[in-house]
Amino acid sequence: MRRISKILYTLIMTALIVVILAAALIPRVLGLVPLTLVSGSMEGKYSTGDLLVVNPLEDAEKETLHVGDVVSFYPTPNDISNLTSHRIIDVTTTGDDILYTTKGDATDSADKPIKPVQVAGKVLYHVPFAGYAVQATDDLDRTLVSQVIGVGLIAFAAFSTCSAFFRRKKGGAEVDTDAPDAEVNAMSPSE
Repeated sequence: MRRISKILYTLIMTALIVVILAAALIPRVLGLVPLTLVSGSMEGKYSTGDLLVVNPLEDAEKETLHVGDVVSFYPTPNDISNLTSHRIIDVTTTGDDILYTTKGDATDSADKPIKPVQVAGKVLYHVPFAGYAVQATDDLDRTLVSQVIGVGLIAFAAFSTCSAFFRRKKGGAEVDTDAPDAEVNAMSPSE
């Protein structure tokens, strides 16, 4: 039973570290933008509360998007306070002008067509439910939160290393008495 608890604890801590890295560190280091999905318009692929990791696009890149790409865009060209993330369902080219028609996966009707200049970036991947954690820290100083998480991870690593060292120093590996094969069978050399 104790062995199962250790394995479960290790799996939970590993999953937590992976989520923290995927949601907080990796996007920022790579120059990506994490966004929280706040509506159900993309249900099916993405859920409300998911963290969408968006790659900001240069002007030239905005003109190379394809049907099926999920993009974050400004629905109104002059309003940069509101971003929407929907899938491109049609690309219309007239001369040098390109228009993208987008639609939420869970919506019945398409959005008004947008110009490439309205596109903020392309969604690369998402982290389920991690957006809730990001929103919860919106009112907090994110630098402080990052430092607390960092110190916590370092403390966990130090504790794990020290406890393993002291277990070895006390006389070897700990025997799990709950394991079915934990009995020691001392055999004489003649057997």
